[in-house]
Amino acid sequence: MSVPEEVRAAALAAFSHRSASTRVLPLLWDSFLADRDLHGASRREDRTLRFGDDRTSLRVEVAYGAPVATLLVDVRPTAHLTVELVTPRPEVRLTVSSAPPVELFITARGPVSLLVTLVDGGGSSSSCSTSWVVL
Repeated sequence: MSVPEEVRAAALAAFSHRSASTRVLPLLWDSFLADRDLHGASRREDRTLRFGDDRTSLRVEVAYGAPVATLLVDVRPTAHLTVELVTPRPEVRLTVSSAPPVELFITARGPVSLLVTLVDGGGSSSSCSTSWVVL
């Protein structure tokens, strides 16, 4: 069985944004999963995601709207942020840079990852990326 070229290209593009020095922050909490009732339906539309490791904690608030969703990204310890929304399709990217929290307005649905560059008060920077989640 052959894999279509567009599927192969999307799979490769999904990992092209990450360098070897970029830390991957695993998903620690997803309110969408916590809010599911016995029938499997979510009880609310807004969502909180928490990613982190022993050095960085990233909180993402998602407010779903039609056709735009709002993502509010905050980080601890506090640092100047550059946040890039990454999708498997390389033509769908959005980059915002500011002091936290960072607000992104997106129309993309499906798998996303956030590539975050943190700049501390001394000017040194580090990068981390969230694990993939479906919005």
